[in-house]
Amino acid sequence: MTNYEAGLVRLAVFVFGASLGSFLGAAAYRVPNGMSVIRPRSHCPACGHPLMPVDLVPVLSYIWRKGRCGYCGQPFSVRYMVIETVTAIVTLLLFLRYGFTFCFLLYLTLSGLAILLAAIDLEHHRLPNVLTLFGIGAGLLFNLIWEAVGGAAVTFYPTAEWQGVWYGAFIDPHIWGKYEVLAPHFSILDSLLGILTGGGILWLMAVASRGGVGGGDIKYLAAIGSFIGPGAVLSVLFTGALLGGTFSLLMLFFGRLKWKQPIPFGPFLSAGVLIVALIG
Repeated sequence: MTNYEAGLVRLAVFVFGASLGSFLGAAAYRVPNGMSVIRPRSHCPACGHPLMPVDLVPVLSYIWRKGRCGYCGQPFSVRYMVIETVTAIVTLLLFLRYGFTFCFLLYLTLSGLAILLAAIDLEHHRLPNVLTLFGIGAGLLFNLIWEAVGGAAVTFYPTAEWQGVWYGAFIDPHIWGKYEVLAPHFSILDSLLGILTGGGILWLMAVASRGGVGGGDIKYLAAIGSFIGPGAVLSVLFTGALLGGTFSLLMLFFGRLKWKQPIPFGPFLSAGVLIVALIG
């Protein structure tokens, strides 16, 4: 493939990502309001006028219309352009990282879900069950397909690597280097363990903090675990907690946040997902 052809492919991937972001932006408005993501067709939330194809070109239409409806002049939320831009960039980076592979499709689905849930949690401070439960099911399905086509040789009893990990924990710590514990692993067993690990840890934290962790966060981390397994979900949780803690301290320092004032954790988990997907 020539450089010109490679550039066209990357441009097509970027445009596809922006189009996916357009769908996610609409879903971020519709899902919390109990609306279908398919019907009715895209329209202005203020005047209800259906949007024409020229109004739906990702990013460019927003810039051309200066962020306003072309029929009533009411401003659109900037979140639409932000979601479209972020999704386009993430899609291109995932393609550059993985190519057209199983990992690309899996991480694109998970990243799209992460971007959507982050947008909803930022605005509404909740993570809808319909999305988190969809994520759990989608993660299981991806891993089932991957295992069914021979992409993973997995048994439902401890593998030699896992046995080595437990052996190393007590006898020979150097054995840990033979199994990438925190790396993503794709199989039905890893998916189930990811659900239990992600959801279980936050559930225990919710019990210990007497409600300090929301049920949506528990199901969201379980969904993340269903995609990437128990080890990688710990990487996401650690990254999200580090980002969330740093953000909270900065907001407290500058007086933008009160002590014990709750902040949505979903966006930080989503940031952890994107970091692990791109560089993990």
